[in-house]
Formats: sequence, structure tokens, C-alpha cells
Amino acid sequence: MPRRRRRLHHDLEVRDVSIALYTDADNTLWDTDAVYAAAQLGLLHALSASLTRSQELDDAAALRFVRMHDQRIARLHPNGLQYPPELLARSLHLALGGSDSHDDFSDTLLAYGESLAAVPVLRPGVAEGMAVASTRFGKFTVVTETNEGRCTKLLERHGLSRHVGRVASATKSIGSFGALRQRGAKNVMIGDQLDRDIAYARDAGFRTILFPGTFSPYWLDNTEAEPDYVIHDYADVPHILDQIQRIELDA
Repeated sequence: MPRRRRRLHHDLEVRDVSIALYTDADNTLWDTDAVYAAAQLGLLHALSASLTRSQELDDAAALRFVRMHDQRIARLHPNGLQYPPELLARSLHLALGGSDSHDDFSDTLLAYGESLAAVPVLRPGVAEGMAVASTRFGKFTVVTETNEGRCTKLLERHGLSRHVGRVASATKSIGSFGALRQRGAKNVMIGDQLDRDIAYARDAGFRTILFPGTFSPYWLDNTEAEPDYVIHDYADVPHILDQIQRIELDA
């Protein structure tokens, strides 16, 4: 997209910088981690209640306990965090003092799956930030590794669809971001993961905005990616876009 030119009231001609907006969805637009946390705590409590030798933990300690097992399984399983949920149930069952038997966890896992289907709430400032940014700079491309249909439904559920021009569902990589990148525009990516959202997009030529979430997976321990900007409220996105535009105009 070529840079257009506009005239100010004093007839000085300046460049009009085009900005292309990209955003992650899970744990950036909505709090998927909170849904998983509630489901994992429910799974632990259900398993604990079925045993005579159980552990009494507050929710913070209980969640750390579950996620220690969750991350351990993910490290070893070829599908990473997409491992079968029964593995987590059996690991927790044994850790809580259960026997190494082939107990039936079908009812517990059914309840766990239903909990994971809950609608995640929006993260702070998302509705306002997307509305202002899309009005002033154009619609967003949502870049997600989850199912496009699920993402589209959540966008509609939260009233965000009108701010989105496209949902791109693909495994994130430098190459996938490079394919999405608009030539002749300043491409800006917003996400919560230092590696898959920030490092890959940065290496593909994007400006990057980190919106940190509450979940930090084990593989980020050695990630040294540095975002261009860090926010704690999505409503700050339009202000950063203004900064990027001013920097480009002054360059």
C-alpha cells in the first residue's frame, strides 16, 4: 500500500503513514487462562474429593500444583499443551495418593471439558482499544493458532467483529507473519506471548506490543525477545499507534 500525501493548513506536504493492525486472540483479547485455571482447579477438587488421602490447598497453591503437573506432561508429550486431558487427571490422581490403577475418570473429564467450554471474559481495555484503533487506523487482522470458527464466534459474542477485517488461523512462525505482512505499511502486532507473538512478528518486520497475561509457559524461561512496547491495558494501543505514526512522520 503506497504512502499517501496530505496537506496541512499551512500548505506543507507531509507523508500519511499507513498502519496495519494485527492482534493475537487467546489471552490477549480475552482471558482464556482464567477459564483453564477454573477448570483445572475444578478437576483437582473433584479428584481430591474422591480420595480419602487428599491435600487441602488454597486456590493459589492448588493452581501451582496442577500447573506443575500440566507443564511436566507438556514438556514430554509430542503435542505439548494439546496432550489428552486424561494424562493430567491420572497424574494428579497419583500425586494426591491414588493408586496406579485404571480408574474411570470419564465423568470427571466430562465436567472438565464442559468447564473449558466457558466463554472467557475480555481483558482490560479491549473493547475500547479496538474500537478507537480500528476507527483511526483501520480494521484488525486477528492472528490465532486456535480454530477460526471458535475465534469468530467469540469475536461476535463480545461485539468485536466490526473491528476485525480478517481472522488468520495458522501456526505462528516468522514465515506465517511474513506472509501476512502488508507491504508499504507499518505493521504492528499485539500479543501476550514473547515467543510466538513478539519474537516471530519482530523478526518478520513488525513493530510489537506485548500485553502480558497471567500464564507463562515453561518454554518462555529462556526467551529473550524484547517487544517495542509493553502495555497493561489494551486501551493504550491507540496511544502507542499515535507514537509510531509520529516517529515515522519525523523520520
